Amino acid sequence: MIDILLHIMGWLAMGCILLAFYLLCNEKVTAKSKSYQVLNIVGSSCFVVTLSITKAWPAVALNAIYAAIAANALIKIYRSNDKTGQE
Repeated sequence: MIDILLHIMGWLAMGCILLAFYLLCNEKVTAKSKSYQVLNIVGSSCFVVTLSITKAWPAVALNAIYAAIAANALIKIYRSNDKTGQE
């Protein structure tokens, strides 16, 4: 059962990151959009979990850093929106 959940999480991770990239490349979102950063955070975080189980440490590190960068960008987006009075 755990293996199935890990495979699902891995596919979800891949889907989120590819969807974010697709949306960005097709100008449906920008790098400063909340949805783009959330998709990257969810995808890379799911990869961190699944790759930790398999002990693929370089890939874990890559995705943890990727999630941290996206989280930092999302925080900046929210702070910028607070200053300008946007939602």
